[in-house]
Parts: sequence; structure tokens; C-alpha cells
Amino acid sequence: MMVARIRALMYKQFFFCPRGNSPLTSDSIMRLDRLHAVVPNYPTYMPEPYSLSAEALGVLMAMLRSLFGAKEEADFEALKTLVYESLPDEAKTKSV
Repeated sequence: MMVARIRALMYKQFFFCPRGNSPLTSDSIMRLDRLHAVVPNYPTYMPEPYSLSAEALGVLMAMLRSLFGAKEEADFEALKTLVYESLPDEAKTKSV
């Protein structure tokens, strides 16, 4: 049930990463409250040629702004409402 809630953007500290056509071996969850900045320092760190889609990056950026205390944008609030409506009833809470 928690994964369904994360997918519905109910937790601003978690971001769902579907496996899809990516190098991930399974669906994953990113913890946004535990991010660490990484500076490319070869050979200890080598960037990979993968990135989020423009849409997923937009959602991630909106979540980060919210996590850091910015007011949520109307588009992001609308998206949260839409995905909340797709949740199974047992995963829903009284407030969005």
C-alpha cells in the first residue's frame, strides 16, 4: 500500500522510479530527503548516459521545491489530485 501512495505523490520525500526501459532491474523508490550532491571525480565516479524524461524531471523538481518549503504550484497540485483519484480506496486517507 505504501508504494501505491508513493506513486500517488502522497509523500514529498519519496519519488517512484519505474523500471520501464531503463537500466534499473526493478521498480525503485528514491529518497529525496537523503540526496547527496556528487561531483564527477574520475575514476571514483563515472556519470551514466541515462536521465529522467522531461515529464518525470518536472515532477521531481516540483517535489524538491515542495520538500524545501516552496509553495506548491497549481499544476503540481492538480497532478497530485489526479493521481490520488486513481488510488485504491484502502490506500486513500482523508486528506490529500
